[in-house]
Amino acid sequence: MQIDDHQTKLMTAAGLNLIAQALTIYDADLRLVLCNAPFQQMFDLPKALVTPGASFQETITLLAQLGEYGDVDDVAHFVAERVEQARAFEPHYMERTRANGRTISVEGSPPCPKAAGSPSTPTSPAPNSKRHCCAPGLMRCRGRCWPTPKNCQPPTANLPR
Repeated sequence: MQIDDHQTKLMTAAGLNLIAQALTIYDADLRLVLCNAPFQQMFDLPKALVTPGASFQETITLLAQLGEYGDVDDVAHFVAERVEQARAFEPHYMERTRANGRTISVEGSPPCPKAAGSPSTPTSPAPNSKRHCCAPGLMRCRGRCWPTPKNCQPPTANLPR
C-alpha cells in the first residue's frame, strides 16, 4: 500500500490526538508547527491559536490573561520573559497550578541543535511528583532518562565553559 504525504499527515494527526497528553511544536520563529487536540481542550483555546502559524506570544498572552499562570501583575512583562525563555530553546521542566486548581507539568526540549523549533508537552503529573534530573550523558523523555544519541547533543553542549 502506497501512502502519500497527505495520508501520512492525516494519520500522524489522528495518532497525536489519541495521546491524552497535550503536545505542541513551535518553530524557530515561535510559530506553531503542530499541536494535538488535547492541547486545545486542556486550555480551551480558540482555533486561531491551534492552527499552524499561530504565535507562541499570543497564546501565552491569552493564557496569562485567563489566569493560567496565577496572578500576573504585568502581563506584557510576564509574556516577554516567557518568549525570551522559549527563544533560548533550552530543555525545560516546570510544574504550575492552573486557574482551575489542577497542577500540570510542562516539559520541552529541542529535538536536536540543528533542528529549528521545540516540542513541549503540558501534562498532569502524578500526585506529589518531583523533577528527577538525569545524569550527564542522559536526556529526559517521557519521564525517563535515556542515553543521549551522539548526533543529538543538548544545544549547550558545544558552548565554551
